Amino acid sequence: KTADDHVRNEKFNCINSCTAIKLHVFKDYRYDENLFLDQIDHDFCRSQRLLGRQFYKFPLIIEHNFSLKNQLPSVAVVKRRYELLIPDFLIYCRKQGVLKYCMAYVKIFAWGIEQSRKYKDWSILPWMMQYALRKG
Repeated sequence: KTADDHVRNEKFNCINSCTAIKLHVFKDYRYDENLFLDQIDHDFCRSQRLLGRQFYKFPLIIEHNFSLKNQLPSVAVVKRRYELLIPDFLIYCRKQGVLKYCMAYVKIFAWGIEQSRKYKDWSILPWMMQYALRKG
């Protein structure tokens, strides 16, 4: 990807820490306090799309250290990160309907496989699914 790549409005997503937002947007918008981490950003973009708002992407690249892409120091730290991410993700998906909510479990299963392979510890996958079922 380059700084000049076009992103279609329906696919646009951003993180709030790298976003400039006109103040009038918040006149009738409040962040969902049930969300905690990453899904706050996704929910904001989704809600703005539903309102028919347009996004503008500046032609620049900002380097962001995304914690899930980096090797974490231990499986225990991985589990702590997903203890925050999984309930947040399930709440976000539930807001979008039954199909999206069901697909959330498929995504969590994929995360479990990905992290199990990455850390060469296959106990992560069943832990992640059991945790998701308890929190969902």
